[in-house]
Amino acid sequence: MIAYFATRISALLSGPVGVMYLSIMAKAALAFVINALVARWLGPGDFGLYFVFVFLVMIGHSLLGEGLDAGVVRFYAYYHWNDSAQVPGVLGSAVLVRVIGMLVFVLAMAIASDWLALQVFDDPRVQSIVVVGAVAACGTALLNLGLALFQAKQQFWLRAIFTPAINVLRLGLVTVFWWAGILTLEGVLWQHVLSAVLVILVVAWVIRSDLAASRVTRGHIGEQLRFNVWGALATVSILLYSNLGVPVLKHQLGDDAAGYFAAAATLLLVIEYVTYSVMMVILPSLSENTDRRLYVEKIRRWLPLCLAVAVLLSPLFFLAEPLITLVYGETYGPSVSVAQILFVGVLINIVAYPVSVVLMAMNRPGVFALCHVLPIATWVFADSLFIGEDAIDGAAIATLTARITAAVLILGSLWLLLRRRANGSQQPRAANQRGLL
Repeated sequence: MIAYFATRISALLSGPVGVMYLSIMAKAALAFVINALVARWLGPGDFGLYFVFVFLVMIGHSLLGEGLDAGVVRFYAYYHWNDSAQVPGVLGSAVLVRVIGMLVFVLAMAIASDWLALQVFDDPRVQSIVVVGAVAACGTALLNLGLALFQAKQQFWLRAIFTPAINVLRLGLVTVFWWAGILTLEGVLWQHVLSAVLVILVVAWVIRSDLAASRVTRGHIGEQLRFNVWGALATVSILLYSNLGVPVLKHQLGDDAAGYFAAAATLLLVIEYVTYSVMMVILPSLSENTDRRLYVEKIRRWLPLCLAVAVLLSPLFFLAEPLITLVYGETYGPSVSVAQILFVGVLINIVAYPVSVVLMAMNRPGVFALCHVLPIATWVFADSLFIGEDAIDGAAIATLTARITAAVLILGSLWLLLRRRANGSQQPRAANQRGLL
């Protein structure tokens, strides 16, 4: 059994796809190092504020980046194999949708920043953090459009090169700021924006021929909006029930409590990011097929592998205390129990989330989104039950409850959909080729 799974993992990591997996891990590892350094240098209070920035960046990035990427990958791959004349419309329409979304998002966050700072976070310093976070989210969202294009074209080497690029620059800038004695919370935030801008310029140059050939069509805009609205809703929902503990604890108990929860959450980000990225790696090849039997076969192959990975990682539960102390220092002692509770949820996610890509390949993004929207209500209900003298652990238990709910909904939805015999394939609608004026 061990030899079988070792062979499967070795095959997965070989070739260009394996290189892309390694680049994803590199990006996550660099983010982990950056977060650890910032946590040590700024302390729990400012690190709690820093994670508010990270949380806002992730929300914006999910709406404008990852939430829209699945549609680009799905339709580009499908039309490439079935109707190549429509491929330029996919990219051009994706650019327009993303740019308009970015403008609306930045304007909305700028208008709402004062209310969020005073009413939600009870801290006027959050106002500037919200604005900078919105700008940073737009930067990472633009970069992800280029990465999604590389993914759709199965140019795994290019995606592998640019995936960790922002974090490479961020780590260099943070280290220089610290060495120069000018490392502040504001400096950490703005170097994120600067790093994104520099990488975007390089990626835009690499894909310049694709951008020049792209065009905007009403059919593709409608197609992507119908598909992507569900993907964006799902990714934002995942972030909410995974990280709600930070803003809730900051509002209830202050900066330090939010910092302790944030430290535990960031300790697990490497595993989380790799798990979520598996979906984008698998989706192009699945989108080329419509056979229900293929979906069933893939699930039967992936589930045991995902379960094996979760079992292999499970001993890390007992290493939470030494890891927290090693990475963040003894100051972050309250983060240990939080990390252990959250880690159980991560293991559950490792088993359920990768197979959920089948829902996207089947063109069922609404079902995929519902599987992640409902757990938010579970989080709120569980938090009201478990919050007490130790609200930090209560928020972690609420997160675990939401993870369990999402896993049950994913696996249950797949079982219900795939047990029925398909009467016909559900494919993307033919896009209207009339150009927008």
